[in-house]
Amino acid sequence: MDYGISKIIGHEKSIGFLNELFVNDRIPQGLLFYGQKNIGKRLVATSFAASVLCRDYSYCTGSRTVIKENPENPPALSLFEEKDYKDPKNEESGNYKTAGAKTLSGYFCGKCPSCIGVLNETNQNLIIVEPSGNSIKIEKIHQVNSLLSLTPSFGGHRFVIIDDAQAMNPNAMNALLKILEEPPDKTVFILISPVINGLLPTIVSRCSLLAFKPVPDEVLFDAFKAVLTETPDDILTVYSRLAKGSYSNFEKLAGGQYFETRKSILTLIFNEPFYSDPALLGYDMSDEFNRVLKNLNEKNKDKDNENKAELFEIFLFILRDVYIYRMTKNKKLLYNIDICESIGKFIKDSKITPQRLLNMIELTAEYIDKTGYNLNKTIAMDAYFSDILA
Repeated sequence: MDYGISKIIGHEKSIGFLNELFVNDRIPQGLLFYGQKNIGKRLVATSFAASVLCRDYSYCTGSRTVIKENPENPPALSLFEEKDYKDPKNEESGNYKTAGAKTLSGYFCGKCPSCIGVLNETNQNLIIVEPSGNSIKIEKIHQVNSLLSLTPSFGGHRFVIIDDAQAMNPNAMNALLKILEEPPDKTVFILISPVINGLLPTIVSRCSLLAFKPVPDEVLFDAFKAVLTETPDDILTVYSRLAKGSYSNFEKLAGGQYFETRKSILTLIFNEPFYSDPALLGYDMSDEFNRVLKNLNEKNKDKDNENKAELFEIFLFILRDVYIYRMTKNKKLLYNIDICESIGKFIKDSKITPQRLLNMIELTAEYIDKTGYNLNKTIAMDAYFSDILA
């Protein structure tokens, strides 16, 4: 089985940059991965750390599974099958190419104690920090500092991955900054955030920045066509568009829950009162959204904020498609391309002006941004619908 960043789709440029750092032993002590949520940043971070730790284990313990070293560049070696290092042009001679090691250095073996620890989340040289609730508090950063004071289990690097780093409160950010100012030797911090401006500029300045872009639709299509061989191409095309550049979103779509939730929202939007005058719906629409949300929460327990964000993102992208199609009549620009006819009928029958649609889109995006805060959820939703239907 192959592991590691060489098997991750859609982020070749970022992975190439990390491989160069890996091969040349120039890994900085601060990295900041930023870009749209749920497009693979954490997976790349964890796989990169695992690859480095796998190599470290090999060199620190002398138990590498590769029989021969590349004499020109030993640090480039990672643990995977010896045949992958051989020069295909001179296989009988047993020569090993630096170029081959560079292109394949993103693997980790998945078998050594270090890799098993990563896969089981028990490797002491890999610390992962993520929000509790909606924030990362200073206590978590203090815990990291305490762990870093201990001797690594087998020497080599240590990695601290902070997911949703923008969720750190001010005290936590200041505590992290102090560590970054004088980081422990061979300790690498990887911060993951959808945006840069959610972090202290002094933290950002101490990190090498790596931008991640959404995975292209055609890449997602090809990846899933190889797995979902019996799924029609037109369905895979819809999945690819709705995934919005996210492999994990694509998997959720294939599970069918998205379409069930979207159907409930379409029932609310594509009805006569909304066509004629949304204000007539009043708080009834808030009640209906709460009903849909309740059903979603029952299927995905303990994920209230995520469920609410997902629900309103579906609503947002339907509104966005209605606006785009009304202004351009180009269905190729739609995310929900499979309901193009319903969108066209809505535009024909509706009295909602383009400006009104824009206002609704802006208010919805604003509300989604607020779902992560500690608000009274019922009051906040009622206020949202009061504004959007006014």
